[in-house]
Amino acid sequence: MHKKKILLVDDDTITLRVLSIALGVDNFEIFYAQDAVQAIDATLQEKPDLTILDLGLPGGDGYLVMEQLANLTVNPIIVLSSREESENKQKTIKAGAIAYFQKPPDMKILLKTIKKLL
Repeated sequence: MHKKKILLVDDDTITLRVLSIALGVDNFEIFYAQDAVQAIDATLQEKPDLTILDLGLPGGDGYLVMEQLANLTVNPIIVLSSREESENKQKTIKAGAIAYFQKPPDMKILLKTIKKLL
């Protein structure tokens, strides 16, 4: 059985570090992107099993990334954002996300959701 690949897309290095530590414990293979262009490129190159995506990114927001990824892949996307949940949750689900988490996330619930999707 191969390790499941997770693409973490966020321009905040602290968030990337915290997530990679939490996910590393469960033996996932982690890849990173810090802007919209890198996110699309990493998806094409690494073919992740799941993407965790921030909405506020340089080079285009998370909605643009979801729009582009919808044409490239069918892997599930979890949005992790500091933007107001009440204004963005429905919009992200419509755009193709499977789940929306407010930063900072409850890591137990996030990990449970990831395992369920994979």
